[in-house]
Amino acid sequence: MSLFNKFKKLKESPPSSQDRFYVDSVFDKLDHRIGVTAKGQPVFFIKTTPSKMHNIPISLNLIDIVFNQHCELVSTLKGKEEGEYTTVTLKTSSDDMSDYFLSSIYPLIKNLGAKPTAQSIKTELDKLVTLFKNLNNRPKNSVQGLWSEVFFIEQSKDLEYAINSWHVSKKDRYDFNDGHDKLEIKSTSSNQRIHRFNQAQLTKVKGVSVFVGSVFVLETNKGKTINDLLNTIKTKTKNQNLIYKLNLVISETLGRDIERIYETAYDYSFAASTKAFYNISDIPHISKENIPNEITNIKFDCNLEGVNQIDIAGTNSKLLKTF
Repeated sequence: MSLFNKFKKLKESPPSSQDRFYVDSVFDKLDHRIGVTAKGQPVFFIKTTPSKMHNIPISLNLIDIVFNQHCELVSTLKGKEEGEYTTVTLKTSSDDMSDYFLSSIYPLIKNLGAKPTAQSIKTELDKLVTLFKNLNNRPKNSVQGLWSEVFFIEQSKDLEYAINSWHVSKKDRYDFNDGHDKLEIKSTSSNQRIHRFNQAQLTKVKGVSVFVGSVFVLETNKGKTINDLLNTIKTKTKNQNLIYKLNLVISETLGRDIERIYETAYDYSFAASTKAFYNISDIPHISKENIPNEITNIKFDCNLEGVNQIDIAGTNSKLLKTF
């Protein structure tokens, strides 16, 4: 049973109180627990070993974290349980945010293992704090653009290589960069393969191959959301650090629009059938020598319908072959 389903089942139990919580297991053979507050909000109980380390409680808009507190729990497995726990509570009862909270904290708790130290708990929860602080920010990209990037990852033949190459640096000009080659993802919802480019994206880099991945996206109620793509990716890798990176980039990209990962869906089959790759050297652009030094930040739309597509099998690019 998924954590979200366990949480929903717990909400049907007798209401929790300030002194007692109804909980279920998070992982087999581990003492960490998922519970529900009296207000119907999800709360995690991370079993904590005794420590002289005193961490200050953390309170954000959406989550509260309290370290090393004594709790009395009523477990579906063991009945009454008491002990020292670090608690992480979501401060909203929204189903979408509850699911996001549970899926975000899951890989972090899995990294902790059975008997985490106070320092390891603080280290992992600092990652969660970073995620939820991002949710106060304005979105940096459209849902369509982010969906397209996650779609390429979900379609990739080597998930770990793809994720490790994705947004390696916040200052990177391209979406994917493996240290050798670059790949920029472009999507369109029109009936022509027209994309907007920054002049710098089509500027050749000596000794480096730069490619463009293009896809048609069609918003539809019967398609797949970003969350659907994430769930598929999670079934293909057990590397929790990679899952955290996915969550981190998504939170940085969408910020306070995070709930749209559950709401906006695109036609998956249509996207898969229209995916194509191009070399920037084949894409029409404005030559540098024709641009006055005083003019910068040039952007333009380019129709790729007549541009030769790349045969991936014939390329030596490890990055491109990953997709």
